[in-house]
Amino acid sequence: MCRIKKILCFLLSLMMLNVIVSGNIKMTFADTISEDFIIEGDTLIYYQGNASEVVIPEGITTIGESAFVKNSNITSVTMPKSLKKIDKYAFQLCTNLKTVNLNKGLESIEYAAFHACGIENILLPKTLTFIGQQAFADCSNLNKIVMPDSVTQVSVGLFQDCKSLEEVVLSDGTTFIGTDAFFGCSSLKSINMPDKLKEISKGAFQHCKKLTNVKLPSGLKSLGEWAFFDCQAFTEVEIPKSLTSVPAFAFADCKNVKIIKLHNRLTKIGEAAFSDAKITNISIPANVKEIDSYAFDNCKKLKKVEFKSTGKLKTLGESVFSSCDSLETITIPDSVEVMGDFVFAECPKLKKAKLPKNLKELGHSAFVNCKSLEEITIPSGVKIIKENTFFNCLELKKVTFNKGLRQIKKEAFYGCGKIEKITLPNTVTSIGDDAFGSCDALKKLKLSSKLKTIGVRAFDWCFSLETVTIPNSVTTIKENAFSNCFDLKNVVIGDKAKNIGKNVFENSKEVVIYGNNKPYIKKYAKSNKIKFVARDIAKKIKLSNSNLELKKGKTKTLKVTVNNPKYYNGSIKWKSSNSKIATVNKNGKITAKRKGTVRITVTAGKVKATCKVVVI
Repeated sequence: MCRIKKILCFLLSLMMLNVIVSGNIKMTFADTISEDFIIEGDTLIYYQGNASEVVIPEGITTIGESAFVKNSNITSVTMPKSLKKIDKYAFQLCTNLKTVNLNKGLESIEYAAFHACGIENILLPKTLTFIGQQAFADCSNLNKIVMPDSVTQVSVGLFQDCKSLEEVVLSDGTTFIGTDAFFGCSSLKSINMPDKLKEISKGAFQHCKKLTNVKLPSGLKSLGEWAFFDCQAFTEVEIPKSLTSVPAFAFADCKNVKIIKLHNRLTKIGEAAFSDAKITNISIPANVKEIDSYAFDNCKKLKKVEFKSTGKLKTLGESVFSSCDSLETITIPDSVEVMGDFVFAECPKLKKAKLPKNLKELGHSAFVNCKSLEEITIPSGVKIIKENTFFNCLELKKVTFNKGLRQIKKEAFYGCGKIEKITLPNTVTSIGDDAFGSCDALKKLKLSSKLKTIGVRAFDWCFSLETVTIPNSVTTIKENAFSNCFDLKNVVIGDKAKNIGKNVFENSKEVVIYGNNKPYIKKYAKSNKIKFVARDIAKKIKLSNSNLELKKGKTKTLKVTVNNPKYYNGSIKWKSSNSKIATVNKNGKITAKRKGTVRITVTAGKVKATCKVVVI
């Protein structure tokens, strides 16, 4: 019992020692609950009053988490001189809070402390060293902010969606601007960029529509994606030499940018970096190795692109120059090996395009709807012409194909209404569906000797085409391959075409099929009510001369014509009645040996013709 009394006396003594009378009261074991404030030690835990103007009691060093959250009554707050820290969410969603009087001595404002408040103006004390993420985000009435010298970093989303914020002054020591720091500050007109600034993070100034030209500091080491996206008041962009790449969407949708200055150290231009700009020309530096997708997409005023290449540029990404309405000519450096999908799509004024010698891959729809393009040469490294590559190039007249090409895919040249002649190299093995559909002016067509497949409607609506020779290599002719070719009269089909689809020659009413006497070709012609002529059975033969006089030692080549069929491909045999007087070779070349008379006979199947030759 005595021992218990001693312990109680000791505890009472400790409690009394913790009572300090000096104008402030420090309480470590008990909470103090006043009429309006709940205080624990030196921390204001919660405000439960209804006042519009609140003065925080002296002695408080911390305003706790969510202490005033969603308080719609408070319009102004004055901080005590003792305050060091405003904790996260402390005044969040105090939508009527317009005036905040911060004290000298305040050191930190934590995460979302004043998020979505009605603050119009606030003076940040010089003692402040830290402002947390989104501390003033969504303060839609905030007009101006001056960052104290003691704050060198602008936190993530710090002033995000402060839609009335017009002016920001950063401290000279600022080194970092965080992700989305000024995102959606649609009224922001000016902000300084201190020389010590090293990093501008992702989306930092995204949708700052009124922000005028910003001079990026020469020591900037990192620029984030989307950093200045949709800064529509920008008229000029200059990339500092400290940056070796322009990140994705960094200046995208800056619709009034007329000047872009790129330096020689630049190695990469990121995705959509300058899309929608109003530039009229652009010079791509020599050290650029890669231009990513959409980099200059929808630059409607762009007329001239200059590549200062030294052989380093290898890739043009998808849609890099798509929808550049004013672009008329383009010469791509020979070092480029890959051109992405839609790379020059929808460039209606593009007349001339020189593809690089080392090109290996040309993306699908690369020149789709380039309605002014007149001529194109496909480099030998391109193995496949992909879907829609030259779709609807209305003025395209000349296409040069090189050896190495293997496949022409679906709709590759669909709607190229001015092409008159197509000569495919003997490396091509397949022609895709609608590949040359609606090539209205196509008159001459030479197919590859290694071609195996002709796709559905491959030459549909080529109504100027009169003659087609399908080589022996072709095994498959798919449905409607030559439908609506109204002028088509003569089609020679090779021996291996065992798979012939429906309506291949639909609406080609005058067509005649010429082929060897193969049952599957004859059957197809009969079932489709098309005239068939066996080209390996001669009905009539004629020589260029029926009488000839030659001096000894002289030569003469006779020309033979086999009619009915006009595309005869059967055997032709030559014979001399006396080879001591004159000889004849397999090509009809006669050589006079000595004086005398001979008969030269040519035979095709069951018909023959002769020429009397007198050697003098």
